[in-house]
Amino acid sequence: MQPRTFTALAFVGGVALPLTATAMPAPWILAGVLSLVACGLVLCSRGVSICRGSPVGQVFVRHAGLVGSAFAAFLAGNLFLALALSARLDRALSPEFVNTDVTLVIRVDSLPERYDDRQRFEARVLVCLSCRPGVVPGKGFPKRIRLSSRDATVAFQDGERWRVTLRLKPPGGFRNRGSFDGARHALATDLDAVGHLRAEPAAVRLSTSRGRWLARYRSAVHERIGAVLPTETAALVTALAIGHRAAISSAWRDTLEATGTSHLLAISGLHVGMVYAWMLLLVRFVGKVLPRRGRVLLGLLPLLAAGVYCALAGWSLSTQRALLMLLVVQLLLSRRRKSDSWCAWSLALVIVTALQPLGVLSFGYALSFGTVALLIILHQGGSQGRVQGHGQKRDRKRGMGAGSFLARIWAGLRTHAWLSVL
Repeated sequence: MQPRTFTALAFVGGVALPLTATAMPAPWILAGVLSLVACGLVLCSRGVSICRGSPVGQVFVRHAGLVGSAFAAFLAGNLFLALALSARLDRALSPEFVNTDVTLVIRVDSLPERYDDRQRFEARVLVCLSCRPGVVPGKGFPKRIRLSSRDATVAFQDGERWRVTLRLKPPGGFRNRGSFDGARHALATDLDAVGHLRAEPAAVRLSTSRGRWLARYRSAVHERIGAVLPTETAALVTALAIGHRAAISSAWRDTLEATGTSHLLAISGLHVGMVYAWMLLLVRFVGKVLPRRGRVLLGLLPLLAAGVYCALAGWSLSTQRALLMLLVVQLLLSRRRKSDSWCAWSLALVIVTALQPLGVLSFGYALSFGTVALLIILHQGGSQGRVQGHGQKRDRKRGMGAGSFLARIWAGLRTHAWLSVL
């Protein structure tokens, strides 16, 4: 394992390891651990100064530097996690607002999911009209919430502003072992509370226009697809175009789950990468007839196309992660610097984790980086087999066959229904 990769994994460990604890450790435990770390650093520095000239001392110095950089990365991960959790604590739902009527001014922040007898959408709290002075969204009150309404006749639209009366509660789920963890999902997806609208007083639309231009465009695309295509086809196209899967029927969902292909309709790195790859091929084809200066500007179009697609998909956590990884690839390509796969993987891992510390709680985070790491390992194994001598062709074929077999196993697992979270 390369030192950069080891340091990147230590940074991720500093973010992910504290999240596995069910409670904060006692102060004396923290003090004891810090004391042991300080003693270890002192002993390492003394050992380096004493054994610097010997061969054993040189090995010790090299490994001591690696351990020191990994420990610094681990502490940096702790710092990023502490900052993220501090910001989320300011937005936590106070017990005084749980299951009590609260009047808010909200902005619809997603395309509503409409069903026969209810609808559900995400919203951003703008003003709390019934809160005491000093309590504002983001400081003592939730900022991003998910709401449901039993009145399916009220036409909420993405980007509109409403005055509503509702009841909130902390996000959560059933405590059954192996069931969906709603609290973990809410923490990973930046959701502060969930609630339902009250029938009285009725919700009042404050803004007839749909606010943001992106919300208007997504709504227009949704309506246009529904107008020109049959219902079932429109539901699938809408899921792939703007990431809205609420219109998919139960029969289609059962079919996708039975065939293990439901993850193909969840926009993730696969879809964003395809948009980037197709645009990159187009740019390279067109760039052959353009001057050098035009090629540089044209090289930004693949990343721009991927960003536009992520915006149409609603900027979900998986699309943000994929776009950040593509940004790292674009940066390395623009610098024309030869870099191995592990270096790019480590850089993307650190950047994504630093910008989304709580994203490590999502299953897609581990599956995305784990899949890429496995592909790098299999590719390097195949590359090493190709550079062997002529007398080792049989071993090379066996190695490549084993790598292909493992790749097929992994592909089968990824397409299995229980991994459809991607």
